[in-house]
Amino acid sequence: MKLAIIGAGIAGLTCARQAAEAGHEVTVFDKGRGPGGRCSTRRMESPLGDLRFDHGTMGFKTGSKEFSDEARIWLNNGWIALWEPRIARLDKQGLHAQQKAEKFCVGMPGMNGLVRGLTNGLDVRFGVRIHALKRTGQDWVLTFEDDTPDFTCDGVVSAVPAEQASVLLADPAPELSKQAADVSSLPCWTVMAAYDAPLSIDFDLILGNGSPFNRLIRNASKPERDAVETWVIQAGPDWSASHVDLPPEDIISELLSAFQAMTNTDVAPVVSAAHRWLYAFPSYNPGVPATWDEELQIGTCGDWHISPEVEGAWLSGRVLGERLKSLS
Repeated sequence: MKLAIIGAGIAGLTCARQAAEAGHEVTVFDKGRGPGGRCSTRRMESPLGDLRFDHGTMGFKTGSKEFSDEARIWLNNGWIALWEPRIARLDKQGLHAQQKAEKFCVGMPGMNGLVRGLTNGLDVRFGVRIHALKRTGQDWVLTFEDDTPDFTCDGVVSAVPAEQASVLLADPAPELSKQAADVSSLPCWTVMAAYDAPLSIDFDLILGNGSPFNRLIRNASKPERDAVETWVIQAGPDWSASHVDLPPEDIISELLSAFQAMTNTDVAPVVSAAHRWLYAFPSYNPGVPATWDEELQIGTCGDWHISPEVEGAWLSGRVLGERLKSLS
């Protein structure tokens, strides 16, 4: 089959690699300027130099044996490394050091290094936005918002957030669109801040109570990151939803003020920025790891099918990839 996969995140690329291994002709399309999705790494020019922030997924753990085996391959490829942060938990009484050590897998040299590794050997086209998806006879035709030529193929996989999949599939695959429409996601506001000296904080990862903080990550503590003191401050889903339409400068002010109060620091960052992840936390999944419509030759995969984690995205892409293998 000649396949188009829309979305170059963990799920889409996992599915693409499986399908390509089975002999299908696979092309992946993504609206982003480069690999990442929620495993993105933001680059920022500053007086402190060219900085990098893992402003989406901070890292991940492995649960199932299948995913653990896959992560071991990624580790051997140099796409990920292990990170053992000093952890604290935040409650109404303040910060409490966590005695139990935990290890996380993180992309190298940034979180997008994992996604970049997964693109190896694939035809991935970044910076292209799908305008419409149409069924013409037995073919699928993708049209784009710019002057990119139409793309004709035998089958299509949507590997984008549920809300985007619902809109994309409304006309060509209404049943799949309805399934995606039943999923709703909560946002996540993220603030990135860089300082000209280390802050007097004894922890690398602070797990918040959700109001306002979800996680606070000392990005510089991860393997082979910038030496500059950099922090990623992620708000909780409910707080982010209640502040979803505020301008970035207001979000920066509120979260940095709360950060300073919590850590008893009064140092202002040299540079800061905010990013809003609109579809960070899918609040419902359809109960199936992926879908494939045999008659229409179209399917969906993504973390919204299972859980909003790297493992959930990988499992969904793998399931659909295995299904596509059976069609080769």
